[in-house]
Amino acid sequence: MTDKKIKPSRGYYVLAFLILVAGCFIAVLIPVISARGSLQEITQTNAELRRVIMPGVEEIELANPGKYTVYHEYQTVLEGRVYTSPETIPGLECSLVSKASGAQITLSAPTVSSTYTVGGRKATSILEFNIDQPGRYIFSCSLAGMQVRPVVLAIGQGMLGSILGLVGKNFLTISGSLVVCVGSLVIAVILAIVVFSRRKKAVRTLETS
Repeated sequence: MTDKKIKPSRGYYVLAFLILVAGCFIAVLIPVISARGSLQEITQTNAELRRVIMPGVEEIELANPGKYTVYHEYQTVLEGRVYTSPETIPGLECSLVSKASGAQITLSAPTVSSTYTVGGRKATSILEFNIDQPGRYIFSCSLAGMQVRPVVLAIGQGMLGSILGLVGKNFLTISGSLVVCVGSLVIAVILAIVVFSRRKKAVRTLETS
């Protein structure tokens, strides 16, 4: 009895193995590509934040209505200078006033606390506010009765959304990758079982003939 007479060929075992390897490779590749795209989005959003040095007074342009978050970048680089400070800033008092109307904008503690570490910058959210009209605003901060080194605050929209989007996207991506990996494993096992069963049947047929 020769193996050439037994069908299907042993080559199908190799095919089953290749299916498993390909499935696992794709399962690993998908999160890597997805994470890279998400990190680029976060980096772009972070680059668009308006950074100011406080205590002091700065005129800032807020281009869109809606919610904004103020982050304290306790480790950052601005205009070639490295800034480091404690993560919390006791005694910090800030205000935001519309340059056009003089209206005072309410600043409050963040509804959802968020942090980020991007490109050597580390930050935590400290304030948030809403505006109805885009335009120029006067942002000022003071440290009541305290003498400290300057701190960098970053103001903008979309950072929290990008972070939450990254978490949600990663969850879906990892789930999809697991489905691909498990699916390839199931297909490979089924193929191997079918081939083994049919080869065993073929051997018995040849032995009785």
